[in-house]
Amino acid sequence: MKSVTLSLAPTTFVVTGETKEEMLENAKKAFIEQVSKNLFPHISYSINDADALTLETSFPGLIVETEDGLKGIVTAVKRKTIDVMLAGHLDANGEPQAFKKSNATFEEARSIRCEFSKPNWAEGDSGYLKTGEGFKPIVVGKTTTQKTILHIIGANESVTLTPIELMLYLKDNNAK
Repeated sequence: MKSVTLSLAPTTFVVTGETKEEMLENAKKAFIEQVSKNLFPHISYSINDADALTLETSFPGLIVETEDGLKGIVTAVKRKTIDVMLAGHLDANGEPQAFKKSNATFEEARSIRCEFSKPNWAEGDSGYLKTGEGFKPIVVGKTTTQKTILHIIGANESVTLTPIELMLYLKDNNAK
C-alpha cells in the first residue's frame, strides 16, 4: 500500500466576520472554494509506502529502517528532514518518508561508541543511562561542552546531562 503526501505553499485569505469563529469558518470556506476550483498554490508531493514516517510520527529515539533494510535510530527531527544514525555509525539525513518504523531491537539498530572516541560521547552514539529503575537505552542527541541531550529509545523523552553526569550515569552497555 502507498500513501501520497501533499505539501501546499502557505496561502492567505482575507475574509470578514463578526467573531473569531465566524472568520475562521469563512476562511475554511474560501480555502475549500479555491481547492474545488483547482486554484492551488505551489504544490509538491511524494508517494511512499503507507508505513513511511512523517514529521509528526518521527521523534528522536525512534528505531527506524531504510527501504534497503538498514536499521538506525533517529537523533533529530528538523523542519523538513530527520537525522538518523544507522548501525555502524553511518550518518543519514533525509525526508522522514525515506524511513519507516522498525521492529528491530535496540542492539540491532545502535551505533556503539568507537574505542578511539572514548571517553567522549558524540551525537548518534548509543548506550545505557543508569537510573533508579535500572538501565534505559538511549541515543546521544545534540552535544555542547556544557550539556548533552540523551533521547530515551522509543519513549519520545529526553534528559540533559552535564559532562560529570555523563561519566557517572552513561554506560556503553547495561552490564556495568
